[in-house]
Amino acid sequence: MSLPKRDGVHGRYYLIHKPDTDPEVLVEADLCIQDVLSGAARENHAAYPTVVRNHNGTPFLPNQLLERHLSRLPLKEFPCEDAVSICDAMRRLVGWEEIRYELEKYIEKQVQERCFLVGEREDGFTVFPPCAVRPELRPEDVDEGLLRFACYVAVCHTVYGQSFESLTTEHILGLVSQIRPDMVKELKTNGSGKLPKDIQQRKTVHFTASANDAFATIRITARDSTEECYAEILDYLCAVLEQEEFPRSYSVECRGKEKIYLPIPGLPKKVE
Repeated sequence: MSLPKRDGVHGRYYLIHKPDTDPEVLVEADLCIQDVLSGAARENHAAYPTVVRNHNGTPFLPNQLLERHLSRLPLKEFPCEDAVSICDAMRRLVGWEEIRYELEKYIEKQVQERCFLVGEREDGFTVFPPCAVRPELRPEDVDEGLLRFACYVAVCHTVYGQSFESLTTEHILGLVSQIRPDMVKELKTNGSGKLPKDIQQRKTVHFTASANDAFATIRITARDSTEECYAEILDYLCAVLEQEEFPRSYSVECRGKEKIYLPIPGLPKKVE
């Protein structure tokens, strides 16, 4: 195999978004994508930027690999599971921050720009512009798989991102809710569906509780003020936080029977 000279910063990687990219380089890029999915790819963050290498050792930027894969997926009958698989594999390999921006731009282009009339931000404090569904757009014209992928991206910003990324979650879910409010309602009720049932909802003689990984919330209602009740609540809270997919930044609300915040020893009134 004879590849051209690398054209990335300091010759660290190959660029694949140029119109004149060497076909052999693109073959190696596609091989790298398959290696990411199979677990054979390796990341290297010894220098900036982070690169991903296929089993031949050919290096690429993770965001460009993701862009290449997503750009070739059909928007009609969008294969949501396929898209989620590459995103999850890439995130596990290089981390969320390496793919976050690419996913934001993909949803902006394929959902926001195609389905909405985008207005102007009213002030410098508004992060996202106001968006209204295009008058000619019918709900059935928007692929369900694409909207489900948008929900996945929204949830990822809360689960894997920094606390301020919840604004991106709200914006994307706000777009989806204008077309398919049932999808967002399902997330609000059941979360992403990844949590075990006894973690998502728990009811004992001492308390009832629910955890939602999509919105990073834990809500607990105590039935009494006994030590047994407090111990069970703290055990439940630990069980939730032991879940690998539960957000590291979250809020906890714990109330008594009178619906007021309950001061449980060791548990603040509200935690962010």
